[in-house]
Amino acid sequence: SSYKLPDGRSFWLFGDSFVDTVYPDRHRPFDAFIHNSIVLTDASANFITTLYGGTANKPKPFFDAVEPKQYWPNSAFSSKDQTQLFVLMSTIRATGEGGLFGFELTGNSVGVLSLPDCKLVKITDISHDPKIDWSSCAYEEGNYVYIYGAESTKYNKYMHVARTSRRH
Repeated sequence: SSYKLPDGRSFWLFGDSFVDTVYPDRHRPFDAFIHNSIVLTDASANFITTLYGGTANKPKPFFDAVEPKQYWPNSAFSSKDQTQLFVLMSTIRATGEGGLFGFELTGNSVGVLSLPDCKLVKITDISHDPKIDWSSCAYEEGNYVYIYGAESTKYNKYMHVARTSRRH
């Protein structure tokens, strides 16, 4: 997912990512698999910055968690005064079963970043309900933001919407 920042840059959210060099023979110098990262591009898309935690040789997710908990960022919106960015995330738990699909939704969290520097201020759990993923989409309209959630049942999917103030 992406979001246009107030200064014209684009803010790209990524879930599971590899952050390292891939050589022509397809080997990598180390395993740099992380559960989330952010890419910033300038208005012309000529300048790219990748944001993640840790170091280049030992990267960590931008939104770091203690295993088995992990965060998958999905959508974003800004405060009305454009000094904060809120990133809606699926909170997942690795189950160790099912190979690549060995995870389950445990709720949702929000990461708060300062603007314009995109520094992480805090992460707050907003739901511990695994039925509805409240990170599907966010839509800003004046003083409000509409947050969309997807509910999956055994046979059906249902959409939900919530409205909240864009304070600040």
